[in-house]
Amino acid sequence: MRVGILAGCLGRGDGGPETYERELIKGLARQDTVNEYRIYAFEPAAAACLGPLPDNFRLRVLWPRNRWISLTTSLPAMMTRDAVDVLHGALFAPPICLAPLVFTMHDASPITRPDFFAPEVYRRLNPLVRKGLRRARVILCVSNDTLTSTAEITGIDRSRMRVVPHGVDARFKQLARGAARAELGDKLGLPEDYFLYVGKIMARKNIVRTIEAYAKFIASTGAKTQLVLAGKRLYDTADVDETIARLGLEGRIVELGYVPDALLPALYAGSKAFVYATLWEGFGLPILEAMASGAPVITSNVASAPEVAGDAALLVDPYQVDEIAAAMIRIHTDESLRDSLVSAGLKRCKAFTWDSTARLTIDAYAAATGPAHLALQRANA
Repeated sequence: MRVGILAGCLGRGDGGPETYERELIKGLARQDTVNEYRIYAFEPAAAACLGPLPDNFRLRVLWPRNRWISLTTSLPAMMTRDAVDVLHGALFAPPICLAPLVFTMHDASPITRPDFFAPEVYRRLNPLVRKGLRRARVILCVSNDTLTSTAEITGIDRSRMRVVPHGVDARFKQLARGAARAELGDKLGLPEDYFLYVGKIMARKNIVRTIEAYAKFIASTGAKTQLVLAGKRLYDTADVDETIARLGLEGRIVELGYVPDALLPALYAGSKAFVYATLWEGFGLPILEAMASGAPVITSNVASAPEVAGDAALLVDPYQVDEIAAAMIRIHTDESLRDSLVSAGLKRCKAFTWDSTARLTIDAYAAATGPAHLALQRANA
């Protein structure tokens, strides 16, 4: 079998979607020496992002770099030349697909929550996601919550869908907070004591309420703990600046922007706690990364976050600022709670590996080329 993977985020520094593509491909390379793989990326930097690959893997850089042109020109041409048996749309489906399609559904927000995106992004992404769902012989959902919400919203037969969770890379490992800060050195200019958020700065990540909760934490405890935000800003984030100014938190909040992957383990490990009060998450990979790095986790009680966190995190209503603040205060004042969360998190994250993700994905590739799925596609045409 020759598998094509459309990896639209590789080499773009694109957070969770890029992590998924990179770690899935590396997992496939460790697990599969039989099938052949052709990786279709838009950025020349994708090669450095992946590193060395075995002989049964080839990277193709699409041209021109304008993806909306290359998706309809060079991708079909390359797929024809490569004689691809199945194509995996890792983030979206191409307008033209000359092979059976496997599609990863990361979460349902691109078809239900336009308020989470810039209008032009939603207009582009929505039809590509819908096309992927409609055309795919097998739909990989990154969590049970994503599968359930997608099935309910679209009416898609669940027999075409399967849960394939993300993993957490072995480079995320527990470090003492002092050792973590020493490893980072002066690279990020971090404060001595900090709560941490890692992810894109955007509406669905609930940054404004997180900042408001942090202000309540400071007012209650008088602590010098700062709040570190690590991630690129997306779309309109003026409300973040307005909230910081309104609450007089200039100098108390450190915004790092994009942080290279190599620095993330120590960044997590050096934190007092990881605060991830997201409004909507298809999976929530940073939850696992923080746990694996030995950070206690505060996260939401909605969408997939409870499914990923299990009983190894403090769960809060992300719409209730007081609940988020109370969790921060508990972490700050109760050392035994912090230690128990760290221990539970280290155990919890072991249930999620990229090798397992890769094995389940290989099964999906085989299923997508089988006669049962050919018959299913005809029935749904």
